Amino acid sequence: MISLSYGFIAGGIGGIVMAILIHLAPLIASKKYLPDIDKYFFLGRHFSAREVHLFGIFIQLALSVIFGGIYILLVDQKIIFHDFHYVSILFYGVLVWLAKGAILTPLLGAGFFGAKQGKYVWLEMFIIHQIYALVFWLAVNLYV
Repeated sequence: MISLSYGFIAGGIGGIVMAILIHLAPLIASKKYLPDIDKYFFLGRHFSAREVHLFGIFIQLALSVIFGGIYILLVDQKIIFHDFHYVSILFYGVLVWLAKGAILTPLLGAGFFGAKQGKYVWLEMFIIHQIYALVFWLAVNLYV
C-alpha cells in the first residue's frame, strides 16, 4: 500500500508542472488557439486580474493535490483502478478533465469545457490533463 501523502505529493508535483505549462503555453503558441481563460468574476463577484491569477493558481494546485489523493484511495480500495499502471492513470486524467470541464469551468463563467472562451479550449484542457496524468504517474512511481 502506498501512503496517501505520496498521492498528495505526486498530485502536487503534477499540478506544479501543469501550472507552469499553462503559463508558458500562451508565450509559445498563437493566441488564436490558446485564449486567456482567466475570468474576472466568480459566482457573480468581480475580481482584479491579480486576484484571478493568484486564485487560479491556488485552485489548480489544490485540485491537483486532492485528485492525487483520490487516485491513491481508489487504487488502495480497488475501486475502478487496481494498480498504478500508466493506462489507468491516463484514464484518471480523462476523468479529472471531465470533472473540471463539466463542473469548474461553468462555475467560472467559461461554459462547459471552456466553450465560451474558444473552440479549442476543451482540447487544451484535455492535453494539459493528460500531461498532468503522465507527470503524476512518474511521481507516483518514485514511491511504488
